[in-house]
Amino acid sequence: MEATRNDTAATASLTENRPGTVRIDGLVEGPTSSWNPSPDRLVEALRRVGSPEDALRVTIRGGRASLEPAIVPFLREEFAADPGEALALALDDVFREDAQARASAWFSTLRTTEYTLDRRRETLVTLDPRGIRTLVHEEPWSPPIARPRLGALAEHWPTALLVFLAAGAILYVERENARLLWHRATAILAPRSAEEIAAHAGAFADWIDLGVARDGEEVIVRVRPRESFPVDPVALDALRAGAPIERRAALAALETGRAHLRVEVDEGGEAPPPAEVDLRPLRASREQSVRIDGIAWAGRLRSIHLEP
Repeated sequence: MEATRNDTAATASLTENRPGTVRIDGLVEGPTSSWNPSPDRLVEALRRVGSPEDALRVTIRGGRASLEPAIVPFLREEFAADPGEALALALDDVFREDAQARASAWFSTLRTTEYTLDRRRETLVTLDPRGIRTLVHEEPWSPPIARPRLGALAEHWPTALLVFLAAGAILYVERENARLLWHRATAILAPRSAEEIAAHAGAFADWIDLGVARDGEEVIVRVRPRESFPVDPVALDALRAGAPIERRAALAALETGRAHLRVEVDEGGEAPPPAEVDLRPLRASREQSVRIDGIAWAGRLRSIHLEP
């Protein structure tokens, strides 16, 4: 029986308040001292009048009992006769079968609603000293207009809008972190090769040569002295005479033995701070190497510049 009702409920849920469906609401209630209904007798009575056997069920709580309807609508074709009249006949049968039953001690709000193409028929089942009676009310009715089903996003657009606005706010607040994260990911997943990284000696170009190599994730900058590298103060003073300010700054760095490597990354990225270079070994014609972590900043390395 339960399996059958589940199947019917699945069908009825698709046709709820549609032509050809019947809803049952309300209940019949009273003290068990005046009548203690038998579930088996109720099922038998419903079967005899051509009503679904699970249209009503017996519930007993403490000293009171009730006949409660199914919570899902039925199909009209499940009733052999008018649904309201059928339930009234079934109730009359179960009360008459029990000689001790006193219907006057019970009350009823049981109501059936039948939907047709153009009318709605409501039948109220009442209990009074004269027995079980029905009151019928009909009125014009038309089924709801079927609207095309929208997608889940359109149906829940307020929630979707809130989620969209919240996500937008988070991205706006975190836009700088998101940008740097993107550039860092690019540096890791698609780094430039050594040949693609430009090396500029700048004002040092006449005396120092720069080379770039890669060792895994690290970038190696080789700082090599040219043959023209000045190694004594006299040569430095001679080069300062009449030199522009950039070359004089570079010569001062050669004299102190300290310069800096500045790194440039793709536009929008964040470059690391300049790295210090010890130029003193170059006076002995020795090459100096500086290692730079290729993924320690956000962005793909684009060029390297030697500066005072």
